[in-house]
Amino acid sequence: MPSKPSTGSVTATASVPEAIRRGLSRITFRLLAFNLLLVFLPALGILSLRTYEAHLLDLQERSMVQQGRILAAALGGNEELVAGKAERILVNLNQQQESRLRIVDHEYQLLADSSRLGPRSTDDPGEIDSDAEPEVRSRRLYQLGTLLYRGYSFIFGVDRASDAPPRPSTLISSEGRLESPELALALDGRYGGAIRPSPTTRSLILYSALPITSGDEVIGAVLVSRSTLGILEALYDFRLSVFQVITASVAAAIVLSLLMAT
Repeated sequence: MPSKPSTGSVTATASVPEAIRRGLSRITFRLLAFNLLLVFLPALGILSLRTYEAHLLDLQERSMVQQGRILAAALGGNEELVAGKAERILVNLNQQQESRLRIVDHEYQLLADSSRLGPRSTDDPGEIDSDAEPEVRSRRLYQLGTLLYRGYSFIFGVDRASDAPPRPSTLISSEGRLESPELALALDGRYGGAIRPSPTTRSLILYSALPITSGDEVIGAVLVSRSTLGILEALYDFRLSVFQVITASVAAAIVLSLLMAT
């Protein structure tokens, strides 16, 4: 007669799939989905980064415009601009301003440049070291978050190139002259603004031009420029902080879901 199979081996074999089935029960998935949903709801705040960045850029431009207005008011009221007086005013500022200030007359002649008077400001466009890459970008967690965001952009068809600023106009500086579209607007009695990429870093450079008037006549213009590197570094730090919170929350949600299901 054939021997009967051992009941112990059948029971042991069947217990393994049963344990897996219990471990992966519906309640486990429900708890995990619920906890992950709670985690990723705050993560949607990342989408507001663009609004936050636009707000910071607007604040920086307002600050630049205010500096330009004060300088234009100090230089206005004369029949013509004098290079010596313009330089003295910039020297008296003692490089305390956060922007680069340049003054031109009605013929686009550069009369004074704050970057040439005393210590250069670290926010001057030409003073940003090409090797000064923000340290946060080299961290593995930040690189992982960047990789995941690129995957998200690819899957959901997010066009990152469409968010880039429009192709900037040129700033021509030659033979003591400084010409640009925003200066042309300022010398026409209007406000002029422009955005240009930094030649050394990922940041941009904002330009604001304001007219200098004497009565109803425009006698020159003030050009204020400042890098957005500080804003960029703040956004990098904020992104890393958000991703750290999300990563820790996901890990905690998985562990808690498994424990509760068990």
